[in-house]
Amino acid sequence: MSENEGDEGIEVPEDSPVIKKLMELDGVGEATALRLYENDYTSYESLSIASAEELSAATGLSVAMCHKIINSAREKLNIQIITADDLEKMVQNRGKITTGSSALDDLLGGGVPVGEVTEFYGEGGSGKTQLAIQLAVNVMLPKEKGGLDGNPFIIDSEKTFNPKRFREVAAAAGLDPDEALKRTRVYVARATDDQMATVEKILMDPDNTIKAWNTKLVVVDSVIGFFRSSKQFQGREHLADRQQKLNRHLHDLTNLADVYNIAVVVTNQIMSRPDVFFGNPNTSAGGNIMMHGPNNRINLRRSKGGLRIAHLVDSSYLPEGEAVFEITPQGIRDPKK
Repeated sequence: MSENEGDEGIEVPEDSPVIKKLMELDGVGEATALRLYENDYTSYESLSIASAEELSAATGLSVAMCHKIINSAREKLNIQIITADDLEKMVQNRGKITTGSSALDDLLGGGVPVGEVTEFYGEGGSGKTQLAIQLAVNVMLPKEKGGLDGNPFIIDSEKTFNPKRFREVAAAAGLDPDEALKRTRVYVARATDDQMATVEKILMDPDNTIKAWNTKLVVVDSVIGFFRSSKQFQGREHLADRQQKLNRHLHDLTNLADVYNIAVVVTNQIMSRPDVFFGNPNTSAGGNIMMHGPNNRINLRRSKGGLRIAHLVDSSYLPEGEAVFEITPQGIRDPKK
């Protein structure tokens, strides 16, 4: 019996557009659609970025059948090979979110880009959360003012989100603070798996998250906290498991940015490298996974007079450089001259 035989007797949820949409894929009948639905594969996008082995493990369908479903989903999305000059135009026209500082925007090629993961890392008090709040506010601005006319989703793993501070920054940006808070989704994660599951939920169910909320920015503040402090990863014998999970988490965040064309910002802590004798021994926590995961990596550090220095350490297309900014009662700004 094929995997689709016997589908006729399966009861489909009443008026379920998701089930009907899944049944438009090649070889997917009611039973298979339900199996996909029950395992949170509810969109063509979530299927298109899955591997056949991953989909098979989750649903119990054969790998061959999963290949067929994934390819059909990709055809529905009209995923195409494009020319390099078309890619260049896409990159040039890519939306960006202003940071509030023209110097920092210039360092980032015009602001924090959509379609990519941007990491801000530094010691406590370097401005990571302040930048996260500023970007969450600025994404709501109209495009002509450096925003994306969209809304933010904040995953708070360290309980650093402060509504009072958010109100101050929103008001300074010309937004109604009450309305800005209502437009902002915040999830306070409580553990590593909780943090990962939240990203997976957004990734797998875009119709009820990204599209329903008009999400244009996802912030994880901080991405590494639970991975460093959780008891499940204490001891060197658990390091491989931790890195494997962190790699999966970064992969999900990268897919989130790329597939749905939104900006993803993660904040990170620092660690000291004992093997560095000259220069700055501090690097972002998370080892090689964090060094190679985000598209853009910016180190933040304090400077004299309350100023902050942003050092673009690594980018796939931007030159290394530095910018100076300050944190004012109104938010992130260029230093006063």
